[in-house]
Amino acid sequence: MDRFRAYRLSVTGEEVGHIKRNSQLSVEVAATQHTLRATIDWCGSNILYVDLSAGGEVHVEVSNPNGPFKGQRVMRRAPGAYLQLRLLEKAEALETP
Repeated sequence: MDRFRAYRLSVTGEEVGHIKRNSQLSVEVAATQHTLRATIDWCGSNILYVDLSAGGEVHVEVSNPNGPFKGQRVMRRAPGAYLQLRLLEKAEALETP
């Protein structure tokens, strides 16, 4: 369902960009604590809390772990769990295409 569409990424409640399947997005933010969330239509992901007070960077991955059939049910019953947002380890992030 999401194969040809883009997810919206929000940092501390502000939309900062769109990211498509198998792609990367780089966003510069202030050195402080932030919340991250991905959305598509009325559905979304879990909220990640990251502390960048000391600077640095984080790498995250957004995915739809539900598949097409289960995804329909999740969209209706738990739209906030439709997407999954997770922190990646630095080595994992370097391997992504």
